[in-house]
Amino acid sequence: MKYIKLILIISLFQASVCAAQSGEQVNVEVLKKGLSILNVIKLNNGKEITTKDLIIGPFETQSFEMLSDGEIKKNYPEMAGGVVNIIRLKPNVKLISLNQILDKYKIDPKFRNYKILYEDEEVENPSALLASTDILENVVVNTDKHYINIITKLYQNILKARKQGKLDKLQRIEEYKNSKN
Repeated sequence: MKYIKLILIISLFQASVCAAQSGEQVNVEVLKKGLSILNVIKLNNGKEITTKDLIIGPFETQSFEMLSDGEIKKNYPEMAGGVVNIIRLKPNVKLISLNQILDKYKIDPKFRNYKILYEDEEVENPSALLASTDILENVVVNTDKHYINIITKLYQNILKARKQGKLDKLQRIEEYKNSKN
């Protein structure tokens, strides 16, 4: 949930910048309620891949742009009222599907109908999930609670820091925000 909040904060900031540049207004109410986010990955061959569930590392993007409301209505009308991110990945980034992730980590087919989590948060549309091979750290199957949890290297480092009593910047921001409420 912390990552979703961070994405929302970044998205709100980027939307504000885009809106200021284009003279449009940002629909803050959309960002306050649960919003729909579509990631459009522009490939070097000119093709596009779209997904709502994308797992990539922060240093794997070549560029990131959040479309304004006007651009969304014009180019992605089905996403009106939501957020559309245009992402160009660095040339060496390889994306794989959920089935490829499960194959890579040798997850038994009898568990593949379990709920899919990404760092303890349920994935909205697992069949459309794409992930960078370099950011993946582990896949954990919980047979008692019937879920599969995809863990990234970044998240693994955060868990290690928590165990050591260290606070990362995201945690300090989150704690500050919670103390104001």
